[in-house]
Amino acid sequence: EWRRTHGQDTRLEWARDALTPAPPRQDGMGLIAARYLATLPAPPPDLVEPALSDRSWYIRDAATEAVRRTNRQRAAALWLRELDSRYLAACRNAVRRLNGLAGETRTFDCMLPAERQQARAHWAPLAGTTMAR
Repeated sequence: EWRRTHGQDTRLEWARDALTPAPPRQDGMGLIAARYLATLPAPPPDLVEPALSDRSWYIRDAATEAVRRTNRQRAAALWLRELDSRYLAACRNAVRRLNGLAGETRTFDCMLPAERQQARAHWAPLAGTTMAR
């Protein structure tokens, strides 16, 4: 059914549809769409910006990767924000992404609030701040 109604859509139209928060949205399709945006030389801001605030940290991460291609400082700030996530996997992913941005292999234990704080302080200069929150 979906293929019959959307088979002629461009990939960008498909991504727009997949990232629209209107229910029922499948997060898997949104994630694939956000990852697709990260491959574009100039992803449409009207798709990237809402994805940066999505309820799914996977989608936020993929959208941040799209931002990283043109604005490393903003991407660092967005990944620093994920260090405060209630999801340990989101925090651990942020540590991995920030390590990649900085060309480092630092370890921080996301289970420990003090280490999350240390990670924020360590990578805050990537975002152009002294102490990111």
